Amino acid sequence: MKQVIKISLCEMAFELEQDAYSALSAYLDQAKTRLRASLDQGEIVADLERSIAEKLAAATASKHVPVSREKGVAILQEVGAVRPARLQPRPAGRADRRR
Repeated sequence: MKQVIKISLCEMAFELEQDAYSALSAYLDQAKTRLRASLDQGEIVADLERSIAEKLAAATASKHVPVSREKGVAILQEVGAVRPARLQPRPAGRADRRR
């Protein structure tokens, strides 16, 4: 017997096995942590949630079974890892001219 959790993501309802829910929750928490210094954190996380919801909807469209851990992890891998933006060095030859 597996525990199933019902969630709402971008105004869509899904049923996930406990392990899939844990993976999704950890992914979103990690994304928020890695983007904490970004002014666009809220927008980026909302885009990630929307992408995940679209993929979950496609994966469960014709089935009435909860999303398994394997399927959930595959969707998160498809969305990709979240990395914080790095500061770009100034192009060579362009000095700061402020005085």
